[in-house]
Amino acid sequence: MSEHAAAPALSGAEYTQNAAISLALVLSAGIASGLTMALCTMDVTQLQVLRNAGTEDERANAAKILPLVQQHHSLLVTLLLLNACVLEALPIFLNKICTSEAMAILLSVLGVLVFGEIVPQAVCTKYGLAIGAKMAPLVQLLMLVGTPVSYPIVKLLDRLLGHEVIMTLRVLVLPGLVLVLLGAGACAACRSR
Repeated sequence: MSEHAAAPALSGAEYTQNAAISLALVLSAGIASGLTMALCTMDVTQLQVLRNAGTEDERANAAKILPLVQQHHSLLVTLLLLNACVLEALPIFLNKICTSEAMAILLSVLGVLVFGEIVPQAVCTKYGLAIGAKMAPLVQLLMLVGTPVSYPIVKLLDRLLGHEVIMTLRVLVLPGLVLVLLGAGACAACRSR
C-alpha cells in the first residue's frame, strides 16, 4: 500500500482549471527564462551604441531596453524570483491532474525543460533585442510588483558586486575586435604589429 493517498477525483471544470494553470505556469517559466537570457546578457554599452547608431528598429528597441538593463541586479533578481515561484508552483497543480506523482514529476521536468528553458532561451538568444523591447512594459511591472521581495537582495548584490555591470574591453582584446569588424583579410598590417 502506498503512503500517498489517491487524490480526490476532480470535476471536468476543476481538471481544466488545473491544466490551464499548469500550462500558464510553464509559459511563465519560459517567459522568465527567455527574458533572463535576452535582457541580462545585454551590455549597457552595446545598447547605447545601438540606440545611437543602429537601424531604426534597433534604436527603438535599445531605447526601451536600456532603462531595464541599467538596473541589472533588480532585473536579474525579479526574473529569477518569477522563475523560482513558477517552478515551485507547477508540481502542485500537475499533481492534481496526474494519475501519479511520478507522472506529475515527469510532465513537470519535460514541460519546464522544453517549453520553459530550451525553446525560450534559443528564441531569445536569436531575437533578444526585439523580444526584450516588446516585453519591457511587463518586465517593468514585474520589477515594481516584486520590489518588496527583491529590494533587499538587489541592495546586497549592489553592495557585494557593485552597482553597475559594465563590459570592459582590455587593451589586448581591442586589436582582435578590430580584426573581426574589418574582416580577417582586411587587416594584415594589424597582425604584423
